[in-house]
Amino acid sequence: MNAILERFKAGTHLVAEFWIDMQGSKIHIRYAPLHGPESQYLGCLETVQDITAIQALRGGRRLRDE
Repeated sequence: MNAILERFKAGTHLVAEFWIDMQGSKIHIRYAPLHGPESQYLGCLETVQDITAIQALRGGRRLRDE
C-alpha cells in the first residue's frame, strides 16, 4: 500500500484497482488520489463494491427500457 500512496503523491498513478473473491462474492477495491485546487496531494479515497451482480449481467438494458 505504501508504494501505491507514493505513486499517488508523485502523480505517476491516477488509480489502483484490485478484486478478490470473498465469501462467494466478487469484491472490487479501488484507490484514487485526492488533490486540492493547486494540485497538492490531500490523501487517498478507497471504494469497495460487491460486483457479483454486475458480473452476472447479460444482454443490454437502456434507460428507455425503464
